[in-house]
Amino acid sequence: MGRNLPTTATGQEQTLWQLYFYGPKTEDDMVYLALTPRGLREILDSSEATKTPVWCSADALSEAEFEKLERGNVTRFNYSLTDVEQAIIQGALATIEEHHPGERVWIESTVFGG
Repeated sequence: MGRNLPTTATGQEQTLWQLYFYGPKTEDDMVYLALTPRGLREILDSSEATKTPVWCSADALSEAEFEKLERGNVTRFNYSLTDVEQAIIQGALATIEEHHPGERVWIESTVFGG
């Protein structure tokens, strides 16, 4: 029923991903929101990344890196989502909801360090 979250092959501590909300769609309909370079790297290295929309903070990927990225499923916010007020995160989630209505959003947790 559940999905495996991204894992690292080297046994390093994994970034924690938290489910933001459930929509009415199937389990296959989900979106990832990466806040840090490490979280973005982990999700892009996973098998999920080829078929799943990935959104990221400006801190997770520079504009130059984003322009070089050859993946049509990655969207980059042009502002930081790291260490911001909850209203900023809520605004980002509302934007994602506009583009992916009703889909689950997995948000990288930075609570436990990165």
